[in-house]
Amino acid sequence: MDIFLFCLETTIPYKRQKLREMKNNTWLTKGLINLSKRMKTLNNLKRKFALMREDLEYIKKISKNV
Repeated sequence: MDIFLFCLETTIPYKRQKLREMKNNTWLTKGLINLSKRMKTLNNLKRKFALMREDLEYIKKISKNV
């Protein structure tokens, strides 16, 4: 049985794979990440509070530029 397992492992080597490989997401720049966090906080503010019209227009202007 040992000879069989030895021959099997030499002909078909066991390849280990990492379960959580890091993906190279270089297109996600630091600016895009910061902008998405900013938009998320602004949208949460808009949803939770009654904001003034100037604030709502500012949020709308930023979301159009994205």
